[in-house]
Formats: sequence, structure tokens, C-alpha cells
Amino acid sequence: MANTRSFLSSAIVGISALGLAAACGSSSGGSSGNSTGSTGSAGTSTGSTGSTGSGTGSTGGTGSTGSTGTGTGSTGSTGASGTSTTGGLCATSAGQTQVPVVPASDPVITNQSVASGQIQIDLTGCQAQPGGFYTDVDSNESSATMASLMPPNGSFSYTMMEGPPVDGGATTIPAACISASNISTLYGTGGIGFNFATTVAGDAGGEQTPIAVDVSAFTGIQFWLWLPEDGGALPPNFEFKLSDKASNPAGGVCTPTGATQCYDDPFIALSGVTPALGPGWNFVQAAFALVSYGGFGSEDMPPGYDSKHAYGLTWQVQDQNTPGADGGQIVTPASFDFCVANVSFYQ
Repeated sequence: MANTRSFLSSAIVGISALGLAAACGSSSGGSSGNSTGSTGSAGTSTGSTGSTGSGTGSTGGTGSTGSTGTGTGSTGSTGASGTSTTGGLCATSAGQTQVPVVPASDPVITNQSVASGQIQIDLTGCQAQPGGFYTDVDSNESSATMASLMPPNGSFSYTMMEGPPVDGGATTIPAACISASNISTLYGTGGIGFNFATTVAGDAGGEQTPIAVDVSAFTGIQFWLWLPEDGGALPPNFEFKLSDKASNPAGGVCTPTGATQCYDDPFIALSGVTPALGPGWNFVQAAFALVSYGGFGSEDMPPGYDSKHAYGLTWQVQDQNTPGADGGQIVTPASFDFCVANVSFYQ
């Protein structure tokens, strides 16, 4: 918040007065002779002329100068210093800003004690908030497909289930689960994921903007993945995707069309991991260095996955599209049912 200052000013007024005084001096002439000469002779001398009066009136003194004002307006109070900055950047001890950094000492991502699905990430001093799980299926899928989606599109709730064999035995835990049938639009997708961090305030439509975080202290991300006992073959296009600055629109690098299209996220094909995934809980480690790219955006250019500007994660299934004899695409629908739990970074 900007400091606000107010000032009071004093008016200084000089007042002068001019006093005027005048003095005028005069005298009369001398007396005329009038005595008669002795012994009968007539007086002959003429009386002298009187002297001219003298003296000039004095000039009036200059009025005194008005006194100078001494009061100074008080300075406005200083606003309280803030610790957060705009754009999701965080304040540092040196007074600079940086993207939120996830320290090596804080590898846990999912906080399954929070029913809303909000993840665990320390954003102290940042104008940002932790992201949360969401489900997503292309909105142009059939009404039957949308009706089969659990939880419904755009919402999230944990499913209580017997957890993975961690710490010597399975316990009941909340897991992030999703299922849907017959994803069948061209390049149709469905899945579950979260942003690491978002803006606090939403845009005009109420959507929070994803914010990048620095996860370069880690080698990759690990998690437990559950698959159903009767789920059949794993979908061939089942991918674990990592959104970064080059692929996420919020990064300001990619474009809607052209050679640098958005959403060419770095990914790891879960259908190709070793050991192969099977029914029940599977432990997966996804190393940042082993990601692949779709090749339609800017991700195929060095330096690859940008762990200093990571935006989020997605577990996603895509229907299978193969070229047809007429030059079009043949779509093989995809169905899925899976859960994830205990997501964390690893070194």
C-alpha cells in the first residue's frame, strides 16, 4: 500500500505602514527706523529687511516589517509496511522479489486432512494461495460421458478408501479419485490435477490465475496410484503431466496457435513405467529429467522442463486417435478409473 502524506501550510503576511510628518519654520522681517534726528534734522536711514524664514519638515519613518510565520504543517503518518507483493511474487529478506521457492526440507504436496483438496505449500510473504485438486473432462463430450464423470466436472471431493501399504500396513485414507466412461471426442481428455499456487483474487469469471513456483531443489515427484482390480487394460494414453512456464498460458511464453502452442506439457507415459502398473496401489517416481513432449508447442526446445517455474500436475487420459483411410482420424474411446494419494517431491 502506498504511503499517504498530508501537509499543512502557513501563510506569511508582511504588513507595512508609512507615517508622514512635516514641520514648517518662519520669521518676520526687522523693524523700520522712525526716530527723528536731533536738532531738527530729518532721519535718512532705511530700516533693514527682515530675514527669510527657514526649516524643512522631517520625512515620516518607514513602517516595521511583519514577523515571519514559524509554524510548519505536520507530516502525514506512514502506512504500515506490507510483506506481500503483486503477481504472486514473494518478498525476500533483501527487499527483492522472487517466485515462491519450495525448500528441500518441505517435500510433502498433498494435505489429505483438508477436505477441500487444497494442497500443502508454504506461501508465507506471497500474494498467493495454495492450489487444490480439480477434475476435468472436455465439456464437448457426450451427455452420457459427462453423467458418468465422478466427481462431476469442475468439482472435487476425497474418497475414503484403504490406503497404500505404507509404514508397515494399510490404513483408511482420503484419496483423490476420478472415473469416466467413453471419452470419445477428437483428442478428448479427462483427468484430475492441481495447480501449485494461484492468485488470491479471481478474474471477471471468478477463476484464479495459476502462479509459478520454484521446485528445482528436487529431482522429481512421487505418488501412489490406485487402479481397479477389474479395470482391464491400462489406457494407452495415460500420462502424468507437469505444467511449466513454456506450456502454461499464465507463463506468457506459449500462444493459442502456431509453433509455440500452449498445453504441450512435459509428461511421463504411465503405461510405459517400470515396473508395469497393476491393479491396486502402485508407487511411482516421475523424474523431471525423463519427461517427453507432444512436439506441437515450445516444450521440445531446450532447456526442457523448467522446474524453476512449475505450475502444476495432471493425471490425464486421452482417447486414442489414429489416421483413417480418408485422411481423417479414427477415435478409439477411452474409459478410466483411478486414484492418487501421498503426492510429494523427492530428491
